[in-house]
Amino acid sequence: MSGWKPRASDVNWMRQHFRSLAVGGVWSYRTEPIIFKKEDEKTFALVIADESFPGVVDQIQRNKLVMAEAGITFVDRRSKKL
Repeated sequence: MSGWKPRASDVNWMRQHFRSLAVGGVWSYRTEPIIFKKEDEKTFALVIADESFPGVVDQIQRNKLVMAEAGITFVDRRSKKL
């Protein structure tokens, strides 16, 4: 993942998707065990992620970068790392 940077389309998609969710709404991947929850109008919380699944760690890092560019705060709220 070294050197990866979000494209403008990634950032725009994230902003639109985040705005479309109600506070308390969740977003999950179909192909990876990752779930985010919209905590408030500025924050996405990572609530579930199975880091033993291939690609999950990199996907989390990419999402953190996209969220930062989109002005969305990322927080890790997992009670334990899987």
